[in-house]
Amino acid sequence: MTETAPQPKKKRRTSASRLLLAVFVSILLFIGLALAEDYGRKYLDRRRALEAATAADAAGEKVVEEYVAALAETYLKGSPVHLEQADVATANQVTQVRLYMSYNHFEKKQKLLAELKSQEVDKVEIAGGEATVTATETWMYAYYDEATAQEMSRETETLKVNYRLIKSAGKWLVDSLTASEVDK
Repeated sequence: MTETAPQPKKKRRTSASRLLLAVFVSILLFIGLALAEDYGRKYLDRRRALEAATAADAAGEKVVEEYVAALAETYLKGSPVHLEQADVATANQVTQVRLYMSYNHFEKKQKLLAELKSQEVDKVEIAGGEATVTATETWMYAYYDEATAQEMSRETETLKVNYRLIKSAGKWLVDSLTASEVDK
């Protein structure tokens, strides 16, 4: 008789080792799902924050555009009432416009007509209930004698304008502005 070499014994997985393998795979799946959920939550939080910032930037730009349109209309009509009714500026800013219009009327005896030729918003910064919108604007100004309605002067000017906005009753309003002439 010929003898055959003994066959190695097949290891049978016991129910205990199967259970241990199932627990190990379950733990790995749980960790993977937890990491994926955490990553997903962080991604959504970043996306929501970016969308909110973008929306706030757009709101700041929009109120500045509406303010400029209302300001031009105010100068055209010769009364700050239009600016007040447009609901784009605080009482403080309307008062500043009223004072400038009064200066032109009583001191200079002239009427200003202003036309925005171009506007490019350079930067919007928001911090809580305040924002700053920086824009480069080109304006054409025409001054008319109030008594004769004759044009006295006309000029075009490019300005760097910093608008300070505040949030009031959920709406952005221009509270003040500073402007400086851009070097040509």
